[in-house]
Amino acid sequence: MIIMQNSSQNGETKNIDNFCNYVLTAYKDKFSYSCLDADNIAQQFVKYFSFQYPLNFQQLETICFASNIEIETISNTGASRGYNFTYGNEIKIVLNGKDAPCGKKHTILHEIYEIIDYKLRILDFNTTTTTRKKKISEANADQFAASVCMPDDVVFDWISINGFDVFGLREYFDCSYAATVLKFNDVVYHCTDRNTQQPISIISLLYERPYWRKGRKKTPKLTLKCYKKSKGFPFGLAKKGISKIVFYSPRVKKDLKINEIIKAFSNTKTHRLVKNFTLKYYDISMKVDMIIRTVNWLGYEHTAKILVHVAPSSNPYFHDLAEKRGFLVQDLEIIEDAKL
Repeated sequence: MIIMQNSSQNGETKNIDNFCNYVLTAYKDKFSYSCLDADNIAQQFVKYFSFQYPLNFQQLETICFASNIEIETISNTGASRGYNFTYGNEIKIVLNGKDAPCGKKHTILHEIYEIIDYKLRILDFNTTTTTRKKKISEANADQFAASVCMPDDVVFDWISINGFDVFGLREYFDCSYAATVLKFNDVVYHCTDRNTQQPISIISLLYERPYWRKGRKKTPKLTLKCYKKSKGFPFGLAKKGISKIVFYSPRVKKDLKINEIIKAFSNTKTHRLVKNFTLKYYDISMKVDMIIRTVNWLGYEHTAKILVHVAPSSNPYFHDLAEKRGFLVQDLEIIEDAKL
């Protein structure tokens, strides 16, 4: 089966070197290495190589083969998920053999970006920048990988057809839960409700346990992996502000914080919609619903991941999801009682 084309209509081999020349041509005289935008390069990358989605590892192997980039998988890469190095004309990308398929796909794109970044710096004769700070380079490479794996327009089309199902979105693109949550919210951030013409307001919080082996005496706690807030809420939200959010219902004896909700669902396998209660953030209050979804590893008692979506009760999208997926629908007091 042909997954992607190796050459364009004019006979040019589609590889990394020719892609870099393509980028320079696209920017014309406005190209500047110092202002290189990872999202824009990702869009050019997807367009140039004519990817089919969902993206698979074989498509990336095809690019590396055409670019004379060797891929090596080893059992131990230390603390790193992968790296690349150049020796003379040899370029090699090394991957961690223990990583999950979605992790390897992200890593190879991360390393491809670093190779592209280096080549574009060499090709930009006007640059005075000799190197990037490692923190900036790593962030750009991660952004590039996420944008190539899950382009905004493809994600938007998937959501338009399948609804606000982050787990389904992750399964389709075969990406990590964290990457999918962030991309989902990035796309929704720029959307408005078709009926009200108002922003679609969602707060997403993903909690994970660090990987632990079976039989370990103490189970690691669920900790916040990532969070995102879209438009439409009457407050900003920094990471340290998450602990200040409380949830209230007249039938609940006390205000509940997010950590108490996560603890209550730390041993459950049931997805649920908790509806029609009050979110309080300092002097601001609003009626909200909450979607709670869990990931459980086979043979383990404790929940491995918990994804929480909070949205205004007027938001119909999660009600539609709960009905479509058969989620349990409950009130807030079930959390206080912890009768799960």
